[in-house]
Amino acid sequence: MRIAIHGRDAHQKSTQFIESVIDYLTKQGVEVIVSDKFLQTFRSAQIRNLKIKSFGPDVNLSKVDFFLSIGGDGTLL
Repeated sequence: MRIAIHGRDAHQKSTQFIESVIDYLTKQGVEVIVSDKFLQTFRSAQIRNLKIKSFGPDVNLSKVDFFLSIGGDGTLL
């Protein structure tokens, strides 16, 4: 399964939640792809160590099974 994630700049309080979601998904064998801009929001070693893929505005996401949009406060849309 392949899940793409994009969001606005995450608040400091919500980054830990978002990181735990990404960590959980990768441990379940899900291929997680995060937008370049959103990935820059995360500075923790935990996310960098996951070696997740990123995508830019010109990438075709037609092979993605799900797309999560995360609001700045951590709300899943």
